[in-house]
Amino acid sequence: DSVPFCYFAIHKLWIRGLLGNITVWYKDSQDGSDSARLIQREEEWELIYEGHMEESPFTLSSVDLNPPLVLKKGKRYSLYIHCARNDDMGIVYNNQRNRVTYEDQFLIVHPGMAHISPIPFDNHGWWGVAWRPHREFVGRISYSVKYLCWKPV
Repeated sequence: DSVPFCYFAIHKLWIRGLLGNITVWYKDSQDGSDSARLIQREEEWELIYEGHMEESPFTLSSVDLNPPLVLKKGKRYSLYIHCARNDDMGIVYNNQRNRVTYEDQFLIVHPGMAHISPIPFDNHGWWGVAWRPHREFVGRISYSVKYLCWKPV
């Protein structure tokens, strides 16, 4: 905790792929329970973005979160970016390589799962179960930080 701050706000998620109809969901995951069985509980997630994006297989395209997603310091959250395409070409992701996908002084991004169903939270995919474990986010996260300021008396 070398830099005191109150919260950070995610303004944009940058993704690539053949895209199409995209939704973004989030939930508090403080307990760390993000197994495929628990991810399927749509009622535990909040929809924060819904829109159509043009194909962009090689260049990152921004998902603008308006209002920004405000996340509290020290908590764990899950983000689920879903593409409604009826194939596995919607959103580009990587196979998991490390325990942590990205880390800086404010944010840690852990590996998660890919989802290959055109229906959000559905369990049926192209090769059986729609949830593909041990995947990493490919993209960028644009965020700002609300620093904790104090003035001695």
